Amino acid sequence: MKSRSILHLAGDRVSILVIRLHAVGDVAITIPYCQGLRNRFPSAQIDLLTREDIAPLASALTLFDNVRTFPYCSSRYGRLYHTLRNSWEFPKHGYNIVLDLQGNWITKMIRRSLVPKIWCQFDRYSPLSAADRVRATLHEIGLDVEPSCALRFENKYEMKAQVLLRENGWNEHASLIVLNPAGLWKTRNWQIENYVSLANLWLRHHDTQFIIVGTPRIAEHARYLQEHLGKNLIDLVSKTSLAEAFCLLQYSAAMVTEDSGLMHMAWASGIPTVVLFGSTDHRQSRPIGTHVRCFHSGDLPCGDCGQPTCRYDDVHCLTRFEPHMILETLQQLLDTASQNIPVNGDNQK
Repeated sequence: MKSRSILHLAGDRVSILVIRLHAVGDVAITIPYCQGLRNRFPSAQIDLLTREDIAPLASALTLFDNVRTFPYCSSRYGRLYHTLRNSWEFPKHGYNIVLDLQGNWITKMIRRSLVPKIWCQFDRYSPLSAADRVRATLHEIGLDVEPSCALRFENKYEMKAQVLLRENGWNEHASLIVLNPAGLWKTRNWQIENYVSLANLWLRHHDTQFIIVGTPRIAEHARYLQEHLGKNLIDLVSKTSLAEAFCLLQYSAAMVTEDSGLMHMAWASGIPTVVLFGSTDHRQSRPIGTHVRCFHSGDLPCGDCGQPTCRYDDVHCLTRFEPHMILETLQQLLDTASQNIPVNGDNQK
């Protein structure tokens, strides 16, 4: 899926357009690879095209020269209109490399209109994990880029993150661990009582405060955690923008999470993360790296089902994981992180 190797650009000014329109987690997954590109081509122009509601995720970083947006449209005709408009406007920017990490009809039309010297296209149907698919896509054109989690944020977001933490009860001496009970379906939800038990077990030996951050969809979970953890919980649900939430994660020591966009944002940040997947197909969705441990259902006959309702009505794929198991894994993960082991490889449970 390429016109010629990246090596043929020697001497040319490198101007790269990365295209990833949606969703939050998928855009987050591309960011460490874009940072790897920036490390390799520090003077290149690197722009991102993404959906306008997700653009703040990228705009919070110093990584991109420009974050260009595509409107969210429920109508196919609306998407076609904006595709044609982008196809008309983009050629003037003169990109000689286009990395199409979406691979749908919209991005194909835009890419073709740019007539780049070099291009590659994401394989949407590959059995590889999303992060490995990004790596494989770049490899097609000779870009063997290592993902980098050394992200830098715009100062205004760093300042806002600090203010939010202090105003909501951070004592600044305690380490911070994110609890993220944000799985979309019941089959992706670890019991909320387990988060409380895990937190209480952890607090026996650690000076820690826990954070919950997200949209109003998890407000009920936040209230339950606040009721049972009191001042040990910092409730930031509905109090942050997408960009602020991304920046806030940089202050955390770890995350315990279900399948959600915030999980991928933590992975992109290099934060030690324990993932509880439930019905999610871990083969395509799991984060990779030594800073992640993934509890999934792939060992069960009914595992990786991807269904919103459990056919056995017991969500055994998650209820079998007890708080003490997560506690042990979290401690091992943080011990590993303290040894400064590089973020690479695939150490899944």
